[in-house]
Amino acid sequence: LLDFKSETPKSQFKLSDNMVTRVEYLTKGNILAIGDKYMSFINVKSKNVKNFSYGKKLFKFYDFNKDHGICCCLSSSVNETDDDELVNINTRGTETFRTKTSESFTELSNRENRTLGLTKNKIISYDRAGHAEGYIKTQNNSKKIILVPHSYAYILNCNTIDKLKINHLEKMN
Repeated sequence: LLDFKSETPKSQFKLSDNMVTRVEYLTKGNILAIGDKYMSFINVKSKNVKNFSYGKKLFKFYDFNKDHGICCCLSSSVNETDDDELVNINTRGTETFRTKTSESFTELSNRENRTLGLTKNKIISYDRAGHAEGYIKTQNNSKKIILVPHSYAYILNCNTIDKLKINHLEKMN
């Protein structure tokens, strides 16, 4: 942690055996360091570091909010499909839900009360506890989804950006 008014670092944190690829700032000055083997939630005031290991899973992608934390997609293999796991972790580094799925996600969008997972042909909605609420069919190969307030989402397709109301969900099998 640097203070540009000083030549010496304000704080240093060692994250062993982990290639940090991204650093995100959380509320209250805390830090999230995302690495290839685990992510670290760093409380700058107490100097406490809480690590979250991916285990034997691969970290595919994530959606981050500085006030609510991170929701990430883990998979057993880049090439395997239909086994993704969603994990939501709050700003203190506490896991709030872990959901094993039979899906292969291409994108996530997370807000405080809902997580959307995008597959090649549907959007699946999960509640704040990680339970599947249902799904909406989409065009093949939608690229990105962004959850916005009042149960709306924007979805980027090949030639358009569509606004969807996340309601009247079809039930999961």
